[in-house]
Amino acid sequence: RTFSVYHTKYVPKFESQLYYSVVSDLTGQNAGATMILVTATWLSEGQTSYYFIQAVRDLFAASYTDILDVFVVSDMAMMKDVVDTLFVDVPPLLIGGVCGAVLLLASFSFRSVLIGLRLLLTVAVTMVIVFGSAGLAFGSDGIYWLIIIIAAPIMIGLTMDYDMFLITKIFELRQEGYSTTFAILSGTYQSGSIITTAGLVMVIAFCAL
Repeated sequence: RTFSVYHTKYVPKFESQLYYSVVSDLTGQNAGATMILVTATWLSEGQTSYYFIQAVRDLFAASYTDILDVFVVSDMAMMKDVVDTLFVDVPPLLIGGVCGAVLLLASFSFRSVLIGLRLLLTVAVTMVIVFGSAGLAFGSDGIYWLIIIIAAPIMIGLTMDYDMFLITKIFELRQEGYSTTFAILSGTYQSGSIITTAGLVMVIAFCAL
């Protein structure tokens, strides 16, 4: 009804047709839904859009949830939902899966839970150092979310792989009857060159990226 009055009395024919076209595109047939288009003056894929989307959702959630169903829809909004879901659901699954797998394999391979805990400590220290250094290097700009998702499994795999070289050699020497001190020193000496070479190969490979 509002549109018909506006159309017939106050708006020239061409403008009314344009108005009707825009309204019909943004409003449902039964006038039960309306779409509001927002054109950002900033980089749509930047951090500002992330905060803007969250602010809009918080605003409507705090005031209008009892009378309106509000959906913020865009590529950035969808990406934000994906990132938020990943950082809420994935870390517990990743931590639980890694801890369970390492403890289980260490118990069967070395018949020791303490070795599994030692391997997990090595992984934890590595990730703290890497992500802490990256945080200091990038400062307030932060780290792109995809880097964390990709880097975490790679670091876990590499850390476990190289540490297993060392632990396996030490374990073999202890099984042969050598003392703990000799097994650690000799195991480090014998596997150190292999671990260092493998590490250098990975550094060169990733530098190419």
